[in-house]
Amino acid sequence: MALLRIVAREGGIPSLDQIRGRILSRFPSAPETSELLTALRDWYRPLQYAEVNEDGARQAVLHRRPVLATFFLSQPGWDKFEAFFDDDSQTRCSILKQFHMAPHYSEEVNFEEGGHAVVLVGCSPGSLNFLNSWGSSWGDSGQFKIENHIVLGNHEEPMRFYDIFWLEEDLKSSERQAYNMRVDEELCRRAEGHQGIFELGYRCPKCDNNAPLADFSGSIRRATCPKCQGSFEPEAGHRIEAYLI
Repeated sequence: MALLRIVAREGGIPSLDQIRGRILSRFPSAPETSELLTALRDWYRPLQYAEVNEDGARQAVLHRRPVLATFFLSQPGWDKFEAFFDDDSQTRCSILKQFHMAPHYSEEVNFEEGGHAVVLVGCSPGSLNFLNSWGSSWGDSGQFKIENHIVLGNHEEPMRFYDIFWLEEDLKSSERQAYNMRVDEELCRRAEGHQGIFELGYRCPKCDNNAPLADFSGSIRRATCPKCQGSFEPEAGHRIEAYLI
């Protein structure tokens, strides 16, 4: 998912089947999460990862980055989890809460077989929304919600989150150029529906004079003032406003 955000990645984007095949070839038995993520980082430039807490995971998904989550349950815990979200359960679209799973927190966990990985895809103040891999007929069209990270933890191992990302500075020059072109095209497309924005004034940080946005040349990353011809980088806040038009 993180690779899909790279425009025109050199070498292309591997398919899920290709990634899965490479993982199974390298790891015949289930690897540690950090070991697997390190291998993926080494295989697929420019991916990076970092373990984060729930707040960090929430911030990542709000910035549209995928977050891998892992958890371990006892067998009775799994029975409760599966029954709650089963395809014929009346609670399949509800939020699994702490009081539902609390009786299983202190139970023994089989760490060889009791683990699972899902992807955090959304959040709200009172819940975390995950994408599972058990098909669209399970849960809420293949997804499920829990109250917080404590719900799927236990006395030995908490639920863990791994932010998977890349940095612009690690992109190839051709990838950075393709990304900038895509941004410019998208901004132009959105601006067509908000023509009035070009009549707004903007103060040049070079000469301190105001001019309509339409009179500035350049791009969202570097603009040229129509009065002093000075070149400057627009303030971050204004760039964000442009992206959110």
